[in-house]
Amino acid sequence: MVLDLASLKSYMAFPLREPDRLVIDVTGQDGPGDSDAASQPVSSAGSAALTETPTAAPSAANHDGGDQKLSLSRQMGLKVKTIAIDAGHGGHDPGAVGKYGLKEKDVTLDVARRLAVLVKEELDCNVIMTRDKDEFVGLEERPALAKTKGADLFVSIHVNAHRRRTARGIETYIQGLQASDRDAMETAARENAMSMKRLSELGSEIERILADLKKDDKIEESIQLAHTVQASLVDTIRPAQKSVVNLGVKRAFFYVLINTEMPSILAEVGFISNQEEEKLLKTSAYRQKIAEALFDGIKKYMDSMSPKMAGL
Repeated sequence: MVLDLASLKSYMAFPLREPDRLVIDVTGQDGPGDSDAASQPVSSAGSAALTETPTAAPSAANHDGGDQKLSLSRQMGLKVKTIAIDAGHGGHDPGAVGKYGLKEKDVTLDVARRLAVLVKEELDCNVIMTRDKDEFVGLEERPALAKTKGADLFVSIHVNAHRRRTARGIETYIQGLQASDRDAMETAARENAMSMKRLSELGSEIERILADLKKDDKIEESIQLAHTVQASLVDTIRPAQKSVVNLGVKRAFFYVLINTEMPSILAEVGFISNQEEEKLLKTSAYRQKIAEALFDGIKKYMDSMSPKMAGL
C-alpha cells in the first residue's frame, strides 16, 4: 500500500479483527491557529493513551480568522448550558490510595463538589453530578447519565498513581484508540479497572466506536477544552506548588470518554502515589485551587465560543 500525501502531521496504525484488517488513521498538517493534537498513551483512569505536545490554550481569537476551520458546534453557535462533572471512583472502589491513606475517591468527590459550586454561582449553566456522595457508579452509567440529562460538556476528575513514587504532575486526557506510552496505558487500565492485556484485546469494541470517533466534531472540541483546562491547571497550581510538572494533553482509551457524545475530558490533577503531592491533596486549600483551575479552564473554553456565536 502506498499513500501519496502533500503533507503529513501524524498517523496511527492498528489492527482490527473479525475480519482481520489494518486501520491507518492519518492526520494532515494543521492550518493557522489550529491546535496540535497527536496520539498519546493510556492513563491511570483505565485507558490507553498518547501524549500530545502541550500548546497554548485556545483563545477566542483562534476562531475568528476567515480561513480557519470551525467545528460544527461553533458554526451552529451552540452554547454550553449543562455541564456533567464526574468524580472518579466511589463506594467500594477507592481508586488509588496514597502512602498516608488518602483515597482517590475522596479527593475527586470533594473537588467535584467545589467545582459544581463555582459553575452554579459564576456561570449560567446547569450541573449534573455523576455522583454527589460516596457511592459506586459504574463506568457505563456515567456517560449514560450525562447523555440522558443533556450535558454539553463532560469533565471527569481523577488522581493519578505510579509505581515510581517520584512521578508527579498534572495531565489532561481526551479519548483515543492508542496509548502513547506504557505509563498512559497503565493509568487507563487502573481507572478502567481492566488489565493491560484486556485493553489490548478490545478490537471489537474499538471497531464499534470507530465510526463515532470520526462522524462529528466531538474530538475537535474536546481537544480545545483539554488544552484550555490543562493550561489553567498548571498556571493556577504553580503558585501553590512551584515544582508542578506539566505533563500535557494526552489521548487514551478511557471508557467514560469513549462513550460520551459531547466534548469530554479527564483531568488527572496530581499523583497520590507521590508523598509530597498526597500531602497537598489532603488540604482543603489545595483542593479549592484545583476546583478553581478547572472552573477557569471551562470558562475560558466557553468564552472562546462566544464571539463567533455572536456573529451568527
